[in-house]
Amino acid sequence: MLDKEEYVANYARAIADLVYKGETAGLKNCVQDYLDDNEENELFNYLKLINKNKKVDDFMKFELTKLYFKDKRC
Repeated sequence: MLDKEEYVANYARAIADLVYKGETAGLKNCVQDYLDDNEENELFNYLKLINKNKKVDDFMKFELTKLYFKDKRC
């Protein structure tokens, strides 16, 4: 274990990675169930950086609705 490189991610980063890979089927309500407000903002900022396809945009729209539409108004 000590001679092997390992990566650790928090919930926001792990969810962002799954969304990026298109593996969103098991993520319904994950933001509400697992993230506090700071982590929700962190996830939103990660997803804004990679929002290049409909799957990412749809995830943001349905799971981060408040932040998504607030950002669209700006």
